[in-house]
Amino acid sequence: MNNKTIPPKLNANKVKKFYSSQMYNIFSNNIHVQSRYNSGDIVNTVRDAIAHKMYVETYVRNYHRIHTPSGDTVFKRIYEAAVNHGIDLLTMLSDNTVKMAMELNAFNSYVNVAIDEHDEPYTGKDNPYLIDAPFHRFRGTDMAYRFA
Repeated sequence: MNNKTIPPKLNANKVKKFYSSQMYNIFSNNIHVQSRYNSGDIVNTVRDAIAHKMYVETYVRNYHRIHTPSGDTVFKRIYEAAVNHGIDLLTMLSDNTVKMAMELNAFNSYVNVAIDEHDEPYTGKDNPYLIDAPFHRFRGTDMAYRFA
């Protein structure tokens, strides 16, 4: 069957389900039993913020519901996932999601994308994911993880 004949909205839903299930698998190992929010809460917040074309913080402020974690909580969980699984896994998920969406013709128009970089200071053992961030004044280190 030719995917271009399927309405883009149905293809977008397939991509959304793929992304959600993969993100759920990544976060499920990082959520502790005593945590207030589960993997589904984190994934739904990220996915819905993307769907509304908003930053996570803006989405939470405008659409706060019972099981909506704060932007800081979401960032902390993404940070933990990157440390535990490697940033390559998260990058690969993003790449595979975009490739799948393009193959299914889920994108029906061009969009402008803004990328915000954030450096999280790190004082532990050196590893290949760290960047030298000497222009920041971290307490005790000039090494950081960089997130976009």
